[in-house]
Amino acid sequence: MLQAFLLLSFFVPVTAKLAQDRPADLQRLKQSPLECPAGQYLSKEDGSCKACIDGENYTSGPNVLPSCLSCRVCKEDKVIKSRCVKARNTECECKPGSFEDKDSTEICQTCSNCTDGEDEVIPCTPKANRKCVPKNTQIPQHNLGLIIGLLASVISVVLFVAVIWKTKAWESVCLFMTRVYPGCEQDHENTVGLSLLDAQTSRKTNGSHHNTEPDRTQSSPLGRKLLVLANGNNPADALKLIFERCSTEVPFNSWDRLMRHMGLTDNQIQMVRAETQVPCEVLYQMLLKWLYQTGLGASINHLLGALEAVGERCALEEIEDYAVKSGKFVYQNTTA
Repeated sequence: MLQAFLLLSFFVPVTAKLAQDRPADLQRLKQSPLECPAGQYLSKEDGSCKACIDGENYTSGPNVLPSCLSCRVCKEDKVIKSRCVKARNTECECKPGSFEDKDSTEICQTCSNCTDGEDEVIPCTPKANRKCVPKNTQIPQHNLGLIIGLLASVISVVLFVAVIWKTKAWESVCLFMTRVYPGCEQDHENTVGLSLLDAQTSRKTNGSHHNTEPDRTQSSPLGRKLLVLANGNNPADALKLIFERCSTEVPFNSWDRLMRHMGLTDNQIQMVRAETQVPCEVLYQMLLKWLYQTGLGASINHLLGALEAVGERCALEEIEDYAVKSGKFVYQNTTA
């Protein structure tokens, strides 16, 4: 007994001394093993971290696993929401028309349908069933306040636009956009109208010259000098150039009267207004409409005569002067 006690008393100090003599790093490794980041595992062979394989296995967080975990395979009633990668397992969700209840996430249930006497308030999703309420159900108080606020906002915007339109404050904006911002202009082609206008040009421009005002000119019934297309100019392009000028010279209040005088119906005028998103483009689009439906008979003199008829003499003079100075039109010679 005494011998055993002596042997034990000798062994304990020696063991403690050996433990103290071990390297500190080896002791820490034994107490707290190396952790590998998500997407890797701890190899048993060399103690290093190895990467998992996309689509086959994964680890989702720091770990000391000896191998990666196999990727989940979605069941028959589910589809893949996101595929398996090194650091994330496969995510599955129920197929369209079914959902999984929070209390039984492993089974997909068929979504219920609303009856003829019900309205759907929440659609069916992979995480929740469709929710139906009886028709004519009173709107909840918090939803009612939201709807009232939305309606008030819409009414405020409509009133603001109406005031701007009524006071014609937008005309100055359109004028600025037309002169400074070229994006306000759009090119609209019509091959039928162009062919008719080309035929008109070939007959009318015979013998015309590039002088801006010959000694003798023909006049309109009201005494105004007539204009013809100058040689070498495309009739459609020349008229479109004049149409662009009209938007800045003709007052907004006269647009509808001018187009009615030129032959557009009220229905056609309203259709052009409804189809044109930029307000300063409306008159230009109306004039294009007139040009394409008039074809062979379209002439700058029709436009100038209509301006004279509706009392827009100032706009007439500005547009006529612009047409001649642009080189697109000349005064018609009596000998032509």
